[in-house]
Amino acid sequence: MERVALLLTTLLLAGSARAGPEPGKVVLTVEQAVQVALAKNPSMRLAGLGVEAAEAGRKQARARFGPTLQFEMRAMYFNEPPGFDAGGMDSGLIDQLQQIDDLARAQGDSVDQALSGALLGFGQSMLALPDMFASENYDVTVSVRLAQPLSQLWAIYQAYQLAELDVDIAKVAGLRARSRLGYQVRQACLQLLTARAGVAALQEAQATVAAHVERAGHFVEVGLIGKNDLLQARARLAELQSQLIAARHGLRLSRARLAMLLDLPVDTEIDLQQPPGDDSPEPPLAQVVGRALAARPEMRELQLRIRQAEHGVKASWQGFIPGVTLLGQYQHNEGSLMIPPAWTVGVMVDFNVWEWGASYYALEQARVRLQQARTALGQLRRGIELEVRAAWLKLRQTREQIAVARTALEAAAEQLRLERQRYEVQQSTSTDVLDAQSRLTQAKMRLESARYQHLLARAALRHASGQAEE
Repeated sequence: MERVALLLTTLLLAGSARAGPEPGKVVLTVEQAVQVALAKNPSMRLAGLGVEAAEAGRKQARARFGPTLQFEMRAMYFNEPPGFDAGGMDSGLIDQLQQIDDLARAQGDSVDQALSGALLGFGQSMLALPDMFASENYDVTVSVRLAQPLSQLWAIYQAYQLAELDVDIAKVAGLRARSRLGYQVRQACLQLLTARAGVAALQEAQATVAAHVERAGHFVEVGLIGKNDLLQARARLAELQSQLIAARHGLRLSRARLAMLLDLPVDTEIDLQQPPGDDSPEPPLAQVVGRALAARPEMRELQLRIRQAEHGVKASWQGFIPGVTLLGQYQHNEGSLMIPPAWTVGVMVDFNVWEWGASYYALEQARVRLQQARTALGQLRRGIELEVRAAWLKLRQTREQIAVARTALEAAAEQLRLERQRYEVQQSTSTDVLDAQSRLTQAKMRLESARYQHLLARAALRHASGQAEE
Protein backbone atom coordinates (compact mmCIF):
# COMPACT_ATOMS: atom_id res chain seq x y z
CA MET A 1 0.00 0.00 0.00
CA GLU A 2 2.79 2.40 0.85
CA ARG A 3 4.55 1.65 -2.43
CA VAL A 4 1.37 2.35 -4.39
CA ALA A 5 0.88 5.63 -2.52
CA LEU A 6 4.49 6.62 -3.17
CA LEU A 7 4.18 5.80 -6.87
CA LEU A 8 0.96 7.81 -7.16
CA THR A 9 2.49 10.79 -5.42
CA THR A 10 5.64 10.62 -7.54
CA LEU A 11 3.63 10.55 -10.77
CA LEU A 12 1.46 13.49 -9.67
CA LEU A 13 4.38 15.59 -8.51
CA ALA A 14 6.50 14.72 -11.53
CA GLY A 15 3.67 15.60 -13.89
CA SER A 16 3.01 18.87 -12.07
CA ALA A 17 6.72 19.76 -12.15
CA ARG A 18 6.80 19.28 -15.92
CA ALA A 19 3.68 21.39 -16.31
CA GLY A 20 4.85 24.12 -13.93
CA PRO A 21 5.97 27.49 -15.30
CA GLU A 22 9.08 27.55 -13.11
CA PRO A 23 11.69 24.82 -12.50
CA GLY A 24 11.27 23.20 -9.10
CA LYS A 25 7.76 24.54 -8.54
CA VAL A 26 5.02 21.99 -7.85
CA VAL A 27 1.84 22.84 -9.72
CA LEU A 28 -1.28 20.87 -8.83
CA THR A 29 -4.98 21.02 -9.30
CA VAL A 30 -7.16 20.91 -6.21
CA GLU A 31 -8.18 17.31 -6.93
CA GLN A 32 -4.56 16.27 -7.44
CA ALA A 33 -3.68 17.84 -4.09
CA VAL A 34 -6.45 15.81 -2.47
CA GLN A 35 -5.12 12.58 -4.00
CA VAL A 36 -1.56 13.32 -2.86
CA ALA A 37 -2.79 13.94 0.69
CA LEU A 38 -4.86 10.75 0.74
CA ALA A 39 -1.78 8.81 -0.38
CA LYS A 40 0.83 10.40 1.90
CA ASN A 41 -0.78 12.03 4.92
CA PRO A 42 0.11 10.25 8.20
CA SER A 43 -3.51 10.25 9.31
CA MET A 44 -4.30 7.76 6.55
CA ARG A 45 -1.50 5.48 7.72
CA LEU A 46 -2.83 5.75 11.27
CA ALA A 47 -6.29 4.77 10.07
CA GLY A 48 -4.82 1.72 8.32
CA LEU A 49 -2.96 0.72 11.46
CA GLY A 50 -6.20 1.05 13.42
CA VAL A 51 -7.85 -1.47 11.11
CA GLU A 52 -4.90 -3.85 11.47
CA ALA A 53 -5.04 -3.60 15.27
CA ALA A 54 -8.80 -4.28 15.28
CA GLU A 55 -8.30 -7.27 12.97
CA ALA A 56 -5.68 -8.69 15.36
CA GLY A 57 -8.15 -8.25 18.24
CA ARG A 58 -10.80 -10.13 16.26
CA LYS A 59 -8.42 -13.04 15.69
CA GLN A 60 -7.53 -13.03 19.38
CA ALA A 61 -11.22 -13.24 20.33
CA ARG A 62 -11.74 -16.09 17.84
CA ALA A 63 -8.89 -18.05 19.40
CA ARG A 64 -10.75 -18.20 22.73
CA PHE A 65 -13.34 -20.63 21.33
CA GLY A 66 -10.89 -23.56 21.33
CA PRO A 67 -9.38 -25.43 24.28
CA THR A 68 -6.30 -24.14 26.04
CA LEU A 69 -3.24 -26.36 26.42
CA GLN A 70 -1.08 -25.68 29.47
CA PHE A 71 2.34 -27.12 30.25
CA GLU A 72 3.77 -27.13 33.77
CA MET A 73 7.01 -28.49 35.22
CA ARG A 74 7.92 -28.47 38.91
CA ALA A 75 11.26 -29.54 40.41
CA MET A 76 11.97 -29.70 44.18
CA TYR A 77 15.00 -30.83 46.22
CA PHE A 78 14.85 -32.11 49.84
CA ASN A 79 17.59 -32.13 52.47
CA GLU A 80 16.93 -35.86 53.06
CA PRO A 81 14.84 -38.49 51.27
CA PRO A 82 11.25 -38.58 52.54
CA GLY A 83 9.78 -41.98 53.56
CA PHE A 84 7.91 -44.04 56.22
CA ASP A 85 9.59 -46.03 59.04
CA ALA A 86 8.01 -48.69 61.29
CA GLY A 87 5.59 -46.20 62.77
CA GLY A 88 7.28 -46.05 66.20
CA MET A 89 7.70 -49.88 66.63
CA ASP A 90 10.92 -50.59 68.61
CA SER A 91 12.24 -53.66 70.57
CA GLY A 92 11.03 -52.34 73.96
CA LEU A 93 7.44 -52.14 72.76
CA ILE A 94 7.72 -55.65 71.30
CA ASP A 95 8.96 -56.97 74.69
CA GLN A 96 5.93 -55.43 76.39
CA LEU A 97 3.60 -57.07 73.85
CA GLN A 98 5.39 -60.41 74.47
CA GLN A 99 4.81 -60.13 78.23
CA ILE A 100 1.11 -59.38 77.69
CA ASP A 101 0.81 -62.41 75.42
CA ASP A 102 2.57 -64.70 77.95
CA LEU A 103 0.25 -63.50 80.72
CA ALA A 104 -2.84 -64.15 78.57
CA ARG A 105 -1.64 -67.65 77.82
CA ALA A 106 -0.95 -68.34 81.53
CA GLN A 107 -4.45 -67.22 82.50
CA GLY A 108 -6.00 -69.23 79.68
CA ASP A 109 -8.12 -66.29 78.43
CA SER A 110 -8.69 -67.09 74.80
CA VAL A 111 -9.94 -63.57 73.87
CA ASP A 112 -7.00 -61.77 75.44
CA GLN A 113 -4.68 -64.39 74.05
CA ALA A 114 -6.00 -63.85 70.50
CA LEU A 115 -5.79 -60.05 70.78
CA SER A 116 -2.31 -60.02 72.28
CA GLY A 117 -1.12 -62.51 69.71
CA ALA A 118 -2.41 -60.37 66.87
CA LEU A 119 -0.73 -57.23 68.21
CA LEU A 120 2.53 -59.09 68.79
CA GLY A 121 2.47 -60.53 65.25
CA PHE A 122 1.77 -57.09 63.72
CA GLY A 123 4.61 -55.48 65.62
CA GLN A 124 7.07 -58.18 64.67
CA SER A 125 6.04 -57.97 60.99
CA MET A 126 6.48 -54.19 61.01
CA LEU A 127 10.02 -54.57 62.36
CA ALA A 128 10.74 -57.17 59.73
CA LEU A 129 9.45 -55.08 56.79
CA PRO A 130 12.11 -53.40 54.61
CA ASP A 131 11.90 -49.64 54.01
CA MET A 132 9.71 -50.06 50.93
CA PHE A 133 8.39 -46.49 51.02
CA ALA A 134 11.73 -44.79 50.82
CA SER A 135 12.17 -42.29 47.92
CA GLU A 136 14.80 -40.03 46.44
CA ASN A 137 15.66 -36.59 47.82
CA TYR A 138 14.11 -34.82 44.82
CA ASP A 139 10.68 -34.50 43.19
CA VAL A 140 10.11 -33.67 39.48
CA THR A 141 6.58 -33.35 38.16
CA VAL A 142 5.67 -32.63 34.53
CA SER A 143 2.00 -32.10 33.68
CA VAL A 144 0.04 -31.21 30.54
CA ARG A 145 -3.46 -29.83 30.98
CA LEU A 146 -6.20 -29.39 28.37
CA ALA A 147 -9.20 -27.19 29.32
CA GLN A 148 -12.22 -26.60 27.09
CA PRO A 149 -14.76 -23.98 28.32
CA LEU A 150 -18.38 -24.99 27.80
CA SER A 151 -20.85 -22.61 29.42
CA GLN A 152 -18.41 -19.72 28.89
CA LEU A 153 -18.79 -20.07 25.11
CA TRP A 154 -21.78 -17.71 25.24
CA ALA A 155 -19.70 -14.86 26.62
CA ILE A 156 -16.82 -15.75 24.29
CA TYR A 157 -19.17 -15.55 21.31
CA GLN A 158 -20.40 -12.12 22.42
CA ALA A 159 -16.80 -10.97 22.83
CA TYR A 160 -16.06 -12.19 19.31
CA GLN A 161 -19.01 -10.22 17.97
CA LEU A 162 -17.67 -7.13 19.75
CA ALA A 163 -14.27 -7.68 18.13
CA GLU A 164 -15.84 -8.03 14.67
CA LEU A 165 -17.68 -4.76 15.21
CA ASP A 166 -14.39 -3.17 16.26
CA VAL A 167 -13.03 -4.02 12.81
CA ASP A 168 -16.06 -2.43 11.14
CA ILE A 169 -15.73 0.64 13.36
CA ALA A 170 -12.05 0.99 12.49
CA LYS A 171 -12.90 0.85 8.78
CA VAL A 172 -15.62 3.48 9.21
CA ALA A 173 -13.19 5.62 11.20
CA GLY A 174 -10.82 5.37 8.24
CA LEU A 175 -13.55 6.61 5.91
CA ARG A 176 -14.30 9.47 8.31
CA ALA A 177 -10.62 10.42 8.45
CA ARG A 178 -10.44 10.24 4.67
CA SER A 179 -13.45 12.54 4.27
CA ARG A 180 -12.14 14.99 6.85
CA LEU A 181 -8.69 15.10 5.23
CA GLY A 182 -10.18 15.69 1.79
CA TYR A 183 -12.17 18.63 3.11
CA GLN A 184 -9.16 20.04 4.95
CA VAL A 185 -7.06 19.88 1.77
CA ARG A 186 -9.76 21.58 -0.29
CA GLN A 187 -10.10 24.21 2.39
CA ALA A 188 -6.33 24.77 2.45
CA CYS A 189 -6.21 24.96 -1.35
CA LEU A 190 -8.96 27.57 -1.50
CA GLN A 191 -7.33 29.56 1.28
CA LEU A 192 -4.10 29.50 -0.70
CA LEU A 193 -5.91 30.63 -3.83
CA THR A 194 -7.64 33.42 -1.89
CA ALA A 195 -4.33 34.58 -0.46
CA ARG A 196 -2.75 34.47 -3.92
CA ALA A 197 -5.60 36.51 -5.38
CA GLY A 198 -5.21 39.05 -2.58
CA VAL A 199 -1.49 39.39 -3.29
CA ALA A 200 -2.20 39.84 -7.01
CA ALA A 201 -4.80 42.53 -6.31
CA LEU A 202 -2.43 44.39 -3.98
CA GLN A 203 0.41 44.15 -6.51
CA GLU A 204 -1.82 45.61 -9.19
CA ALA A 205 -2.95 48.38 -6.83
CA GLN A 206 0.65 49.09 -5.84
CA ALA A 207 1.69 49.42 -9.49
CA THR A 208 -1.25 51.73 -10.17
CA VAL A 209 -0.57 53.93 -7.14
CA ALA A 210 3.15 53.99 -7.96
CA ALA A 211 2.25 55.29 -11.43
CA HIS A 212 -0.02 57.86 -9.82
CA VAL A 213 2.80 58.97 -7.49
CA GLU A 214 5.06 59.45 -10.52
CA ARG A 215 2.39 61.46 -12.30
CA ALA A 216 1.72 63.53 -9.18
CA GLY A 217 5.43 64.28 -8.87
CA HIS A 218 5.45 65.56 -12.44
CA PHE A 219 2.42 67.76 -11.70
CA VAL A 220 4.17 69.19 -8.63
CA GLU A 221 7.22 70.01 -10.72
CA VAL A 222 5.15 72.02 -13.22
CA GLY A 223 3.11 73.62 -10.45
CA LEU A 224 -0.26 72.07 -11.27
CA ILE A 225 -0.84 70.62 -7.80
CA GLY A 226 0.52 71.20 -4.34
CA LYS A 227 3.11 69.03 -2.64
CA ASN A 228 0.50 67.86 -0.12
CA ASP A 229 -1.21 65.77 -2.81
CA LEU A 230 2.09 64.11 -3.62
CA LEU A 231 2.72 63.30 0.05
CA GLN A 232 -0.75 61.78 0.35
CA ALA A 233 -0.06 59.58 -2.68
CA ARG A 234 3.27 58.44 -1.25
CA ALA A 235 1.63 57.67 2.10
CA ARG A 236 -1.01 55.56 0.33
CA LEU A 237 1.74 53.75 -1.61
CA ALA A 238 3.57 52.95 1.63
CA GLU A 239 0.33 51.63 3.12
CA LEU A 240 -0.19 49.34 0.14
CA GLN A 241 3.40 48.12 0.41
CA SER A 242 2.82 47.23 4.06
CA GLN A 243 -0.38 45.38 3.20
CA LEU A 244 1.42 43.55 0.40
CA ILE A 245 4.17 42.39 2.79
CA ALA A 246 1.58 40.99 5.19
CA ALA A 247 -0.32 39.34 2.31
CA ARG A 248 2.83 37.67 1.01
CA HIS A 249 3.61 36.28 4.46
CA GLY A 250 0.04 34.99 4.65
CA LEU A 251 0.52 33.35 1.26
CA ARG A 252 3.68 31.60 2.46
CA LEU A 253 1.86 30.38 5.55
CA SER A 254 -0.98 29.01 3.41
CA ARG A 255 1.54 27.16 1.24
CA ALA A 256 3.24 25.71 4.32
CA ARG A 257 -0.08 24.49 5.72
CA LEU A 258 -0.98 22.82 2.43
CA ALA A 259 2.49 21.25 2.21
CA MET A 260 2.03 19.82 5.70
CA LEU A 261 -1.28 18.23 4.69
CA LEU A 262 0.42 16.76 1.60
CA ASP A 263 3.26 15.45 3.79
CA LEU A 264 5.79 17.55 1.84
CA PRO A 265 8.55 19.78 3.22
CA VAL A 266 7.01 23.00 4.54
CA ASP A 267 9.21 25.11 2.25
CA THR A 268 7.93 23.34 -0.89
CA GLU A 269 6.91 25.85 -3.54
CA ILE A 270 3.34 24.79 -4.26
CA ASP A 271 1.23 26.52 -6.86
CA LEU A 272 -2.35 25.63 -7.66
CA GLN A 273 -4.14 25.77 -10.94
CA GLN A 274 -7.25 27.91 -11.01
CA PRO A 275 -10.24 25.67 -10.27
CA PRO A 276 -13.20 25.89 -12.61
CA GLY A 277 -16.22 27.78 -11.42
CA ASP A 278 -19.35 25.91 -10.45
CA ASP A 279 -22.62 27.75 -10.97
CA SER A 280 -24.82 24.65 -10.77
CA PRO A 281 -27.88 25.14 -8.57
CA GLU A 282 -28.05 23.67 -5.09
CA PRO A 283 -29.81 20.32 -4.78
CA PRO A 284 -33.00 20.30 -2.70
CA LEU A 285 -32.27 20.56 1.01
CA ALA A 286 -34.37 17.52 1.95
CA GLN A 287 -32.47 15.41 -0.58
CA VAL A 288 -29.09 16.50 0.81
CA VAL A 289 -30.20 15.83 4.41
CA GLY A 290 -31.44 12.36 3.52
CA ARG A 291 -28.20 11.53 1.73
CA ALA A 292 -26.16 12.79 4.68
CA LEU A 293 -28.08 10.69 7.21
CA ALA A 294 -27.51 7.62 5.06
CA ALA A 295 -23.88 8.22 4.08
CA ARG A 296 -22.19 10.05 6.94
CA PRO A 297 -19.52 7.81 8.53
CA GLU A 298 -20.43 9.17 11.97
CA MET A 299 -23.93 7.71 11.67
CA ARG A 300 -22.58 4.33 10.62
CA GLU A 301 -20.01 4.34 13.41
CA LEU A 302 -22.58 5.15 16.10
CA GLN A 303 -24.93 2.45 14.78
CA LEU A 304 -22.08 -0.02 15.17
CA ARG A 305 -21.49 1.27 18.70
CA ILE A 306 -25.13 0.55 19.49
CA ARG A 307 -24.72 -3.03 18.25
CA GLN A 308 -21.64 -3.34 20.43
CA ALA A 309 -23.60 -2.14 23.44
CA GLU A 310 -26.30 -4.73 22.70
CA HIS A 311 -23.72 -7.51 22.66
CA GLY A 312 -22.28 -6.07 25.86
CA VAL A 313 -25.67 -6.51 27.55
CA LYS A 314 -25.84 -10.12 26.39
CA ALA A 315 -22.30 -10.82 27.55
CA SER A 316 -23.12 -9.44 31.01
CA TRP A 317 -25.50 -12.35 31.63
CA GLN A 318 -22.45 -14.64 31.93
CA GLY A 319 -22.14 -13.58 35.57
CA PHE A 320 -25.39 -15.44 36.34
CA ILE A 321 -24.34 -18.71 34.63
CA PRO A 322 -22.14 -21.34 36.32
CA GLY A 323 -18.80 -21.89 34.69
CA VAL A 324 -18.46 -25.40 33.25
CA THR A 325 -15.07 -26.50 31.95
CA LEU A 326 -14.04 -29.88 30.53
CA LEU A 327 -10.57 -30.86 31.81
CA GLY A 328 -8.03 -33.42 30.71
CA GLN A 329 -4.58 -33.83 32.29
CA TYR A 330 -1.51 -36.02 31.91
CA GLN A 331 1.13 -36.01 34.66
CA HIS A 332 4.53 -37.64 34.88
CA ASN A 333 6.42 -37.85 38.21
CA GLU A 334 9.92 -38.90 39.18
CA GLY A 335 11.41 -39.20 42.68
CA SER A 336 8.12 -38.65 44.49
CA LEU A 337 6.96 -40.81 47.38
CA MET A 338 3.36 -40.91 46.16
CA ILE A 339 2.95 -41.16 42.38
CA PRO A 340 -0.47 -39.85 41.20
CA PRO A 341 -2.37 -41.36 38.27
CA ALA A 342 -0.95 -40.44 34.86
CA TRP A 343 -4.26 -39.57 33.14
CA THR A 344 -7.08 -37.47 34.57
CA VAL A 345 -10.35 -36.48 32.86
CA GLY A 346 -13.11 -34.52 34.52
CA VAL A 347 -15.47 -31.58 34.60
CA MET A 348 -15.00 -28.46 36.72
CA VAL A 349 -18.00 -26.36 37.75
CA ASP A 350 -17.59 -23.01 39.48
CA PHE A 351 -20.17 -20.42 40.38
CA ASN A 352 -19.97 -17.25 42.45
CA VAL A 353 -22.81 -17.75 44.92
CA TRP A 354 -22.41 -14.35 46.54
CA GLU A 355 -20.44 -11.38 45.18
CA TRP A 356 -22.38 -8.43 46.60
CA GLY A 357 -24.36 -7.83 43.40
CA ALA A 358 -21.32 -7.32 41.13
CA SER A 359 -22.84 -9.25 38.21
CA TYR A 360 -26.16 -7.44 38.58
CA TYR A 361 -24.53 -4.03 38.53
CA ALA A 362 -22.38 -5.04 35.56
CA LEU A 363 -25.58 -5.86 33.67
CA GLU A 364 -27.13 -2.53 34.68
CA GLN A 365 -24.03 -0.69 33.50
CA ALA A 366 -24.21 -2.41 30.11
CA ARG A 367 -27.88 -1.45 29.77
CA VAL A 368 -27.14 2.19 30.61
CA ARG A 369 -24.37 2.30 28.01
CA LEU A 370 -26.81 0.97 25.45
CA GLN A 371 -29.23 3.77 26.29
CA GLN A 372 -26.40 6.29 26.04
CA ALA A 373 -25.49 5.08 22.56
CA ARG A 374 -29.12 5.24 21.37
CA THR A 375 -29.54 8.73 22.79
CA ALA A 376 -26.30 9.85 21.15
CA LEU A 377 -27.57 8.58 17.79
CA GLY A 378 -30.60 10.85 17.99
CA GLN A 379 -28.44 13.78 19.00
CA LEU A 380 -26.02 13.10 16.13
CA ARG A 381 -28.90 12.95 13.68
CA ARG A 382 -30.08 16.42 14.69
CA GLY A 383 -26.52 17.75 14.57
CA ILE A 384 -26.01 16.44 11.01
CA GLU A 385 -29.30 17.96 9.89
CA LEU A 386 -28.21 21.34 11.29
CA GLU A 387 -24.74 21.08 9.73
CA VAL A 388 -26.17 20.26 6.31
CA ARG A 389 -28.69 23.10 6.55
CA ALA A 390 -25.94 25.56 7.51
CA ALA A 391 -23.72 24.45 4.59
CA TRP A 392 -26.65 24.59 2.17
CA LEU A 393 -27.61 28.12 3.26
CA LYS A 394 -23.96 29.20 3.10
CA LEU A 395 -23.78 28.01 -0.49
CA ARG A 396 -26.82 30.11 -1.40
CA GLN A 397 -25.38 33.08 0.48
CA THR A 398 -22.06 32.97 -1.36
CA ARG A 399 -23.83 32.72 -4.71
CA GLU A 400 -25.69 35.94 -3.94
CA GLN A 401 -22.52 37.59 -2.65
CA ILE A 402 -20.74 36.88 -5.93
CA ALA A 403 -23.41 38.80 -7.84
CA VAL A 404 -23.21 41.73 -5.41
CA ALA A 405 -19.38 41.75 -5.51
CA ARG A 406 -19.37 41.69 -9.32
CA THR A 407 -21.69 44.72 -9.44
CA ALA A 408 -19.54 46.54 -6.89
CA LEU A 409 -16.41 45.83 -8.93
CA GLU A 410 -17.94 47.27 -12.07
CA ALA A 411 -18.99 50.39 -10.18
CA ALA A 412 -15.55 50.82 -8.57
CA ALA A 413 -13.77 50.43 -11.91
CA GLU A 414 -16.00 53.06 -13.53
CA GLN A 415 -15.55 55.44 -10.60
CA LEU A 416 -11.75 55.14 -10.82
CA ARG A 417 -11.87 55.84 -14.54
CA LEU A 418 -13.91 58.99 -13.97
CA GLU A 419 -11.71 60.19 -11.11
CA ARG A 420 -8.60 59.79 -13.28
CA GLN A 421 -10.18 61.81 -16.05
CA ARG A 422 -11.15 64.55 -13.62
CA TYR A 423 -7.66 64.47 -12.07
CA GLU A 424 -6.08 64.97 -15.48
CA VAL A 425 -8.02 68.23 -15.90
CA GLN A 426 -7.52 69.24 -12.26
CA GLN A 427 -11.17 68.76 -11.31
CA SER A 428 -10.37 66.25 -8.49
CA THR A 429 -7.60 65.77 -6.01
CA SER A 430 -5.05 63.03 -5.60
CA THR A 431 -6.98 61.86 -2.55
CA ASP A 432 -10.08 61.26 -4.69
CA VAL A 433 -8.11 59.14 -7.13
CA LEU A 434 -6.44 57.15 -4.37
CA ASP A 435 -9.74 56.53 -2.63
CA ALA A 436 -11.23 55.29 -5.87
CA GLN A 437 -8.22 53.05 -6.40
CA SER A 438 -8.57 51.68 -2.88
CA ARG A 439 -12.24 50.91 -3.45
CA LEU A 440 -11.40 49.14 -6.69
CA THR A 441 -8.74 47.03 -4.97
CA GLN A 442 -11.14 46.09 -2.19
CA ALA A 443 -13.85 45.27 -4.73
CA LYS A 444 -11.50 42.93 -6.61
CA MET A 445 -10.47 41.21 -3.41
CA ARG A 446 -14.09 40.84 -2.29
CA LEU A 447 -15.07 39.32 -5.62
CA GLU A 448 -12.21 36.82 -5.56
CA SER A 449 -12.96 36.03 -1.94
CA ALA A 450 -16.65 35.52 -2.75
CA ARG A 451 -15.76 33.13 -5.57
CA TYR A 452 -13.49 31.04 -3.38
CA GLN A 453 -15.97 31.19 -0.49
CA HIS A 454 -18.54 29.77 -2.90
CA LEU A 455 -16.23 26.90 -3.82
CA LEU A 456 -15.44 26.37 -0.15
CA ALA A 457 -19.15 26.33 0.71
CA ARG A 458 -19.69 23.72 -1.99
CA ALA A 459 -16.86 21.64 -0.52
CA ALA A 460 -18.38 22.04 2.95
CA LEU A 461 -21.76 20.85 1.65
CA ARG A 462 -20.03 17.89 -0.01
CA HIS A 463 -18.36 17.03 3.30
CA ALA A 464 -21.55 17.53 5.31
CA SER A 465 -23.54 15.28 2.98
CA GLY A 466 -21.03 12.44 3.46
CA GLN A 467 -19.81 12.24 -0.11
CA ALA A 468 -16.91 9.80 -0.13
CA GLU A 469 -13.45 10.65 -1.45
CA GLU A 470 -12.43 8.57 -4.45
